[in-house]
Amino acid sequence: MGSRTSAAAGRTWVAAHWTGVLVALGTALFAANVAPVYPGLMSWDSVRQLEQAVDLGRLDDWHPPVMTVLWRVLMSSSGSVGSLLVAQLALLWGSLTLLSVYVHRRGGRRLLSLLPLGIGLLPYVVSISGVIWKDQQLAFALLGAVVLLLHLREGIRRVWLRNTTIAVTVLLLAYAGAVRYNALPALVPLLFLLTWPGAARRGRLLLAAGTVALSLAATPVIDAVRPVQETHPAASIMVDDVLHLYTVAELRTAAVDPPLEEYLVRMATSCPPGEFDVNYTWRCANTTGTVPAVFLTHHEQLRGLYLRGIAEHPLRYAQFRLGVFADFLDTPPEQVFVSWYGIQENALGLTFAPGPAVELLASYEAFTARNFGFLYRPFFWLLAAVAVTAVAWRRRPAGGHARVVAGIGASAAVYIVSYLPMVIGYDYRYVYWPAVGVTVAAVLLLLDAVLRRRGVAPHREPGATVGVPRAEEDTAPVAVGERLGRVPPPVPR
Repeated sequence: MGSRTSAAAGRTWVAAHWTGVLVALGTALFAANVAPVYPGLMSWDSVRQLEQAVDLGRLDDWHPPVMTVLWRVLMSSSGSVGSLLVAQLALLWGSLTLLSVYVHRRGGRRLLSLLPLGIGLLPYVVSISGVIWKDQQLAFALLGAVVLLLHLREGIRRVWLRNTTIAVTVLLLAYAGAVRYNALPALVPLLFLLTWPGAARRGRLLLAAGTVALSLAATPVIDAVRPVQETHPAASIMVDDVLHLYTVAELRTAAVDPPLEEYLVRMATSCPPGEFDVNYTWRCANTTGTVPAVFLTHHEQLRGLYLRGIAEHPLRYAQFRLGVFADFLDTPPEQVFVSWYGIQENALGLTFAPGPAVELLASYEAFTARNFGFLYRPFFWLLAAVAVTAVAWRRRPAGGHARVVAGIGASAAVYIVSYLPMVIGYDYRYVYWPAVGVTVAAVLLLLDAVLRRRGVAPHREPGATVGVPRAEEDTAPVAVGERLGRVPPPVPR
């Protein structure tokens, strides 16, 4: 009798402190994610940005410099190279924990609220969550913004907390827009979700415009404070196109200076277009691992050659780019690049010896790639993004999370399509945000389905005049919400 009473008391305690349990679980998973990969897994791209973070005198714009500057700030305040990894994974697990709290508050089911934390353990998420790439920075910044938008749209009573949440959301969105050159298309659909109960239309529009402005201004502002060398990264895409738009004979007679002509002819003869499709800059005749000198000195001539080639051979250009995009969407298994389990050789002397946990992670990823390879294919996430957007669009009149899901799905789909004119490789990381975002959207659709099955009225959009009761919960969530400064449940009319 006593043991049953103790067990019942234990369950009651867990139920009453479920938010704390979720926070504890999220913290434990965060620590378990950081420890095996500290100070972060780093490829050539990562090491290049780290070396510039250590010496800002070498700062350039081959990668958007905002991530490099953030790394420098974190290292200066912590004294640790691994500070960016900690921040990156703190954003991931903090966002998933807040999403779990939200799902529990809305759905009132403890088991359901564990699903968001499970997202961080899925093979296509955890396999590269510890790699220091701008793709993860983008994905986790957008994830954090989406989760904060969910809480904002539900309503936060305390003005200071609401304003702080708005400010952090805008900063996360702006950072995401600045950390990848093609990130703005992913940003736009999410800006339509930037609202809260009582929000004025004009204020929302100003915030959305300010977010885009911050994204666009990041590099110029950094350049004003610390000069950023122009490397013209778009030239890398132009080279791929030029080599498929012109024959070797046409390149020899092109109206360009000898250094650019020599560079292009050497590329075309060393790596014929039938042998290579994209990423000539780094895959062909580049033994130094440095930005080609002609990008710095002859980028205008290269751009002119590129634009003339498209104008003179539009069908050839369309055939090449559509073919490359098709390969990107459904990359042959032997060409798919998923993860990185070490630290690239570097001038700083950083090394990484994979331990048992990393070896287990690599086996987990390899098993998934071998048996469920579609999870690492962009075509799957494009179809999934379109599907969740279509489902959500049809359910808009019913309320719930339809608008949020539609925004996430549109963001993911538009982001993948944005690679059409600029595919330079077949890396899974290029669709990391769509993979994470669509999974979150699926959880929100499941939450709505559970609420409908229980006969709970759907959640109203911000500004709705008719109140609806919340789900009947098993843990007194209203009290938890009030402690968080939430708007209390409206009285049914």
